[in-house]
Amino acid sequence: MRKSLVTGLVLCVVMVGAAAYFLLAGGQPQNPQITEMTHSWGRVTIQSTEILTKATAHNPNNFPIYFTKVEYTIYMNDILMGQGSSEEDVIIRANSDKTIDLTTVIDNTKLAEWWVSHIKNGEKTTFKLDGYIHFDLKLTTFKYHFEVTQEFETDILGA
Repeated sequence: MRKSLVTGLVLCVVMVGAAAYFLLAGGQPQNPQITEMTHSWGRVTIQSTEILTKATAHNPNNFPIYFTKVEYTIYMNDILMGQGSSEEDVIIRANSDKTIDLTTVIDNTKLAEWWVSHIKNGEKTTFKLDGYIHFDLKLTTFKYHFEVTQEFETDILGA
């Protein structure tokens, strides 16, 4: 009984402290933004191609953001092309930028299927990145879902 009362009091203090911190830190937290991305080739085999990405994330908040992992899946015209993840825990300090290293493995056997779909769609492709950011909140873990969709078009056959 005494142990559960102490645990309850500690939890209340933590929640009140967190609420006060967010209010003093500028109110509602804002999502971090990706401000820059660069890509390079990694390991290439007959089955797969590795793409190494450096993504610069900006934290607009007055408090740091901590997360343990980013993992995602890439689709092109609804065809599963590959998966990727971050390699280390990330801390983005308050009002600052942080470069995050991501590794994506593309399934080369899907390239022909995607290319056919691209041509059938009039040389248009819908690119979708679907994933999760994993947070370690010490008392529990939390996964934040994100999805990014972009369309691109080529005119290779027109040339």
